[in-house]
Amino acid sequence: MWLWAVIVFIAVIAIAGCSVVEEDRAESIRPIDYAAIKARLPPRESRGKVSDAFPNVSLTDQYGRTYRFFDDLVKEGPIVVNFMFTECALVCPGTTSNLARLHAAFGDAVGKDITFLSISLDPENDSQEDLHSYWKAFGSHEGWLYLRGDFEETELLRRSMGVYDLDPVVDADKTQHAGLLTFGNDATDRWAALPALSSIHDLKATIIRFALAGRLASRRRPDSTLVEIDDTQGKIYRSSGLIQSVDEKRREIILEHEAVPGLMPSMTMTFAVAQEIALDRFPVDRWVDFGLVNEATGFRVVEMVLQVEDTNSRIPPSALVAAGQSDYALYCASCHGPGGDGDGPMAGSLKPKPAKHSNGEYMNPLTDEYLFQVVHEGGASVGKSPMMAGWGGTLSDEQVLGLVAFMRSLAEPPYAVSP
Repeated sequence: MWLWAVIVFIAVIAIAGCSVVEEDRAESIRPIDYAAIKARLPPRESRGKVSDAFPNVSLTDQYGRTYRFFDDLVKEGPIVVNFMFTECALVCPGTTSNLARLHAAFGDAVGKDITFLSISLDPENDSQEDLHSYWKAFGSHEGWLYLRGDFEETELLRRSMGVYDLDPVVDADKTQHAGLLTFGNDATDRWAALPALSSIHDLKATIIRFALAGRLASRRRPDSTLVEIDDTQGKIYRSSGLIQSVDEKRREIILEHEAVPGLMPSMTMTFAVAQEIALDRFPVDRWVDFGLVNEATGFRVVEMVLQVEDTNSRIPPSALVAAGQSDYALYCASCHGPGGDGDGPMAGSLKPKPAKHSNGEYMNPLTDEYLFQVVHEGGASVGKSPMMAGWGGTLSDEQVLGLVAFMRSLAEPPYAVSP
């Protein structure tokens, strides 16, 4: 049973919070008589296995089908289990996104050789329809069940699998649940756990080792050679969102964001924010373009710029370009050069060197909103050099738009609106 003790230890240290509001959590403790819950459940024969501790609770999936946890899911074959709830704003979307990537790494083995189980910690609010919508939002993956049951029985199940905190106040707050992935195989009595945001390589290799090794020959084991996938280390995922709240002290921001391609659907979510981004420049109820990275500790916003209000044109009219040319010569050419080649008279003394606005390969991927904020607020506002001063206190918004338009006109190859 030493392995199960290790799982419990990992669960305790892997607790990760989703909460965005500090409250008196002591009042939220809901007394549960675990002995009474066990007594009302069907008795199970002791076999000297780790899974003997798992209660045979009733669970219903996103399609409305009902299962007994041990009889129908644990005994059926290897499983991967995480606990979540659909309104969780921080950890759950990140772990679900990572599990979707893990599902892709296993390919068609999921549903045949191993089953993914996501069990709601908030079954009194997560309806079958909610779980089905959540399943669809994250890719409608086969072999992945989203389950809900009785609240008290689910709490018993969670604790029996080692997913709990020793502090009863923390443990009672579902927004402080463990971002933990538990997996195993009842037939071989091998179980383990890892943080759900571990690398896909580590998760898949460990699941194969513990849950799929020693399987009965009648069921095919997936090839242990890992699928070559992009582990996305350092990759920046970009989208847009509306700021709901900003917490400068905790370096967090809540965004009601659009879908993040390749990562998650549209939702409201809390993100950690890189130290380089000045949060005091981002008011509530403003739209932003942002870029985030998926790290072992969760998602972190590393790029963020305010969208320009009251403008829908990515390429302003020629009148703005003409107006921007004169302002560019006055405010920008001394560093960036008259033609945007980064060769102005002051460029030699600057480090890092001024950006080349004539370089279309560099400029064209940047949004108008990003360029507007750099000019208006300065380089530091987007994590760039503080040597780039902001001109928002000197120039009107229309003048800044003119500068953006003129910079667009310098780029080679020319800037074009994406279809």
